Amino acid sequence: MALLTFQRSPASVDSHNATIRQLKCKERKLTYIIRQINILNDRIQGLNYRIQAARRDGNHCFRYSLRMRIGVSEGVRNMMYKYARDLVTEIALLRRLLYNQYVHLYDDSDEDEPAADDQYELVDDDDTHS
Repeated sequence: MALLTFQRSPASVDSHNATIRQLKCKERKLTYIIRQINILNDRIQGLNYRIQAARRDGNHCFRYSLRMRIGVSEGVRNMMYKYARDLVTEIALLRRLLYNQYVHLYDDSDEDEPAADDQYELVDDDDTHS
């Protein structure tokens, strides 16, 4: 009985290796961005402690500058969240292509909490005047 083996062409091997390198690069970027998000979360938490102390002591000028720092830090963090989410999507696609792994990605629509529109109840005009 003859054993059949599948051999890839050199071009196919090169593209496979390039895809593996691309996957590893994206995974390294994701690891780095997660570390940076954790650092920003710690910074925002520290700024929140400082703003509480300024509020307690009545330092209005410090509160304003701290609120501005928090706003900028949260904006940068949100941008990093979006970048990390895009990286995770790309990594999942590459893993599916290379290893036939299927990863379920959670997004905002998968949350158990109701959407902002679902939090409000419709009221008829007749009910408001009784």
